Amino acid sequence: MVREVMPAVVGIGIGPAVAGSTSLERKQRLLEELQRLFERELQELPRKLKPQWQGEGRELTPEDIQVVGSGFLVDKGGTILTAYHVIEEQRQVYVTTHDNKVYRARVVTAAPEDDIGVLAIIDADPAFPVVKLGSSAALEIAEPVIAIGNPFGFTFTVTSGIVSALNRSLGHGVEGLIQTDAPINPGSSGGPLVNMSGEVIGISHAILSPGSRQGEAGFVGLGFAVPIDRAKALLAGERRSARPAAASGGPYLGVRLEAGRDGRPVVVEVMGGSPAAQAGLKPGDGIFAVDGRTDLDVAGVLARIQAHRPGDTLKLQVARGRKILGIVVRLGARS
Repeated sequence: MVREVMPAVVGIGIGPAVAGSTSLERKQRLLEELQRLFERELQELPRKLKPQWQGEGRELTPEDIQVVGSGFLVDKGGTILTAYHVIEEQRQVYVTTHDNKVYRARVVTAAPEDDIGVLAIIDADPAFPVVKLGSSAALEIAEPVIAIGNPFGFTFTVTSGIVSALNRSLGHGVEGLIQTDAPINPGSSGGPLVNMSGEVIGISHAILSPGSRQGEAGFVGLGFAVPIDRAKALLAGERRSARPAAASGGPYLGVRLEAGRDGRPVVVEVMGGSPAAQAGLKPGDGIFAVDGRTDLDVAGVLARIQAHRPGDTLKLQVARGRKILGIVVRLGARS
């Protein structure tokens, strides 16, 4: 299975077009970013980038690229899925492939509210290897998974684990995450989380390292991935919230949901001053329907929210006690 998936995994990095910028401010921001992700390797940075600063006109190799994230090819024309935060600050993106080639890439679209970015390789070969996209809707807790990525610059690293939990939130905007204990680390972001059938079911998003500043500590068994169904909707053009990377935050309801005994979503927390609070949603409300859809689990409700733009109205039917109430919420914008 790994032999089939690995050729479609890529490293995403910074190359001479960024390192050779004439903007002193841009160089400083680049160094700060690299220091945060690769503090141990910072001493080697001037040596690695020196040939590009001198303007040598040779073909780039993977050794010329500072890999800061991961991604994977989803069509033979060179379309890549990755994490939005990997490419957010990059004006020029470079892609390294498993067969030791380097390509320039451009950002096609993004859904920042879900930390999903879509790249396209420039001057692509006609037939790249691709992954199979599975479904995150059918995931089971304790299902075996593997993660592939480029942690701390150690390219094309494979780790294994299980699905630890579903529909997690880290409190920073992206909700409905897959939790896994498959080890991921800085640089793994954007890589595929794969089931035992070789299908991508998630995009590596973040780790949680209690007691340490972000990016400094390693993996402690708490990793999170964005469900692949959201990326599939973005690729299919079904996500109205998909927009260029520079746009503002996504739609905001302001609740925390958990699955009830019957599997239906239940409101367990309403954020103060949020659109949900203003519309009258309360903890304990069971979400019976969203925009007329009655077959939604927690992930489905979150997907329906993210299909809207800030300012749109969301039509809910909620079970409160023995009553079914109709509630209309005007969605806010996530800051």
